[in-house]
Amino acid sequence: MRWLKFIVVCLLLFPLSGCWDRGEITQFAFPVVLGLDEGEDGLLEITMQIANARGVAPKMEASSGTEPSEIITISAPDLLSAREMANISVTKDIRYSHVKNIVISENLARSREFPSIMEATLRDRQFRRDINVVISREKASDFIRNNNPQLEERPHKFFAFMLERWEQTGLMPEATLNQYFKEIDGKDGLFLSIYATSTIKEPEVKEDEDYIAGEVDLSGGNPTQMIGSAVFKDGRMVGVMSGEETRHSLLLRPYAKVNTIQTNFKDPNDPAKAITVRMLKNESPKVNINMEKEKGTISVVIPVIIQVLHIPGETNYTENIQHQATLKKSIEQQLKNESKSLIRKSQRIFKAEPFLWSSIARGNFWTWTEYEKFDWSDYFSNSKVNIKYDVTIDRYGKYLYSEREKRL
Repeated sequence: MRWLKFIVVCLLLFPLSGCWDRGEITQFAFPVVLGLDEGEDGLLEITMQIANARGVAPKMEASSGTEPSEIITISAPDLLSAREMANISVTKDIRYSHVKNIVISENLARSREFPSIMEATLRDRQFRRDINVVISREKASDFIRNNNPQLEERPHKFFAFMLERWEQTGLMPEATLNQYFKEIDGKDGLFLSIYATSTIKEPEVKEDEDYIAGEVDLSGGNPTQMIGSAVFKDGRMVGVMSGEETRHSLLLRPYAKVNTIQTNFKDPNDPAKAITVRMLKNESPKVNINMEKEKGTISVVIPVIIQVLHIPGETNYTENIQHQATLKKSIEQQLKNESKSLIRKSQRIFKAEPFLWSSIARGNFWTWTEYEKFDWSDYFSNSKVNIKYDVTIDRYGKYLYSEREKRL
């Protein structure tokens, strides 16, 4: 009897072994970019940019002659239904597990139905929470089709490299599905998404990087522009921030990853010219919150290090200590003015803050219920915010004298 039981157990192991749902890579189709637009009769227009494994494989790229991706658009009630309906045209089994980016049209992002549309990404295990969220000024399908990177043939590589630049420029935020749903659950902050366009051209001449996508005077190359932020409150898009405003929102955040920013400031001794600098944020801002609602005060000190790269004027900042003090004070004041302007905009227009200060305020409460009763958004909107930049200039470039002084 024991031997019989042993044999039965051994036989049961055979159907349990192996991967019965296995599949070859050639049997699947992997969209790397999804686009969402408003459709007719309550439907969505869903665009998929599907990577062609043969078209992007290094060993096959030169000889295959195939396109690196295929773009299709289909009308469906939601993202999950679109995956099944797309198989009327796509012969392979479509999997969302390699989606890296979701492009959403601004019209859809501003609609009341948008939060419920995005919930579909929570209900399917193929969607990863680190998917990047991009808001396009035009239809998402137009953005995806008009995006034509000249240096990258693989569609996912363009977005990967482009979005890595935010850590160096600060002109657009880090925006993932996880952060989007985190802000919805918190109900007390703003979510900043990447703002982009590939068709709208409204070139303007502005100071610094005070542009949004489509306003930069750019000719040649890829028509796509990614600069600025789409602002979300309660899951819906409610406004836009420029590239410069996005930078300051990241500077004011206690946990932002942006460490190096190259920008320029007006020369205090020659306002018609601008001094180019590299700005380093090696320390998190020091945020002090007075939790008394009647006397709400938020004090923020932001330490930054400045490295001067270019001085077009004739002022000798390298050796003149008095000029150095003037430059330091001027940079601190210019940074303060920009940050104060963004804070006023957040208080008056958005009635909430994108600086993640709420995460610090929560530490003053024992329970989540107490924190919700406090109403952080209302407190922020009516508080006095004190901003101070602590600037340290640690270098003034390689040259001691200007070319004009050398000639003299």
